[in-house]
Amino acid sequence: MKRILDSFKNLYKGMNIIKTHLCICLLFIFPSLLGATLEFLDKDFKEYMTQVLNTSLILLVLSIIPMLFILGFYFKFLNKRLYEPAGIPDLDLDCLVKGIKALPVFLVWMLYTGIPILVVFSFFYEFGVFLISNKDLLSVVLLISLCFIFITIVSIYYILISPFVQFIYISYAKNFQYSAKIFDPVEFFNYVKKSFKDALMVSLKFVLVNLLNMTVSQIIVTVVGCFGIVLGIIFQFASNPFIGSIIVSTLIGILHCYLVLITTLAYADNLIDVYKTKIEKISIPINNNVKSCGIN
Repeated sequence: MKRILDSFKNLYKGMNIIKTHLCICLLFIFPSLLGATLEFLDKDFKEYMTQVLNTSLILLVLSIIPMLFILGFYFKFLNKRLYEPAGIPDLDLDCLVKGIKALPVFLVWMLYTGIPILVVFSFFYEFGVFLISNKDLLSVVLLISLCFIFITIVSIYYILISPFVQFIYISYAKNFQYSAKIFDPVEFFNYVKKSFKDALMVSLKFVLVNLLNMTVSQIIVTVVGCFGIVLGIIFQFASNPFIGSIIVSTLIGILHCYLVLITTLAYADNLIDVYKTKIEKISIPINNNVKSCGIN
């Protein structure tokens, strides 16, 4: 666990580190606002449905650029960590460029890994529709059990495949060049063959880390929620009961997105160790001032 703790500590080392982390949080504003707005897509707010849909569409468009920045930042982090033991890359325009270029890699592997889930979901969906048609207590119990089994299967599936998909991303991040291997599903199984045990151990450790994060997040959400109640009361008198709820939900969304990103970076940091020992030896430049692939 010491290596995991070091991974988190290393994310807060380097120049302009506070500024970079604050900028990361700011990038999550529009996506979090989108999530907060979508909470009002409910039958209790039918009279606001059109406004909510229009606002959500605008926020969705505005969220595209920040998410491309985050995607590029993540791939730049992978590149930096291959050659440097600590720190995070600067959040600059190059992140957007790298994010746009990495998008095909990300989408292709999201498709590859999503196909088995769709197959399993189609089976569970057909069975679920059958259970819904039988409006009895046993069908309800079976339907709840079915949902629980599906969630469990999906969770185990992603725990198993996640490290090896990350190896694909790491391989691409070495030089940010497309190649047949980057898009080849067979390469996934080559990584499994070379590093299954070590990679799976990292994945399982971070299951515990994520559980801890969820606990911490819930505590913070409770505190923010209490603050939100006060805001809600204030804005209730202002005849605008939605503003307080949106502010609180947005703050919670930003916090959640930030914690997920930080955990993902630490996870990738640990997987890069496995990549270097089991997949490919990476030579670190003798001169620490030399940056890989022109990344500062």
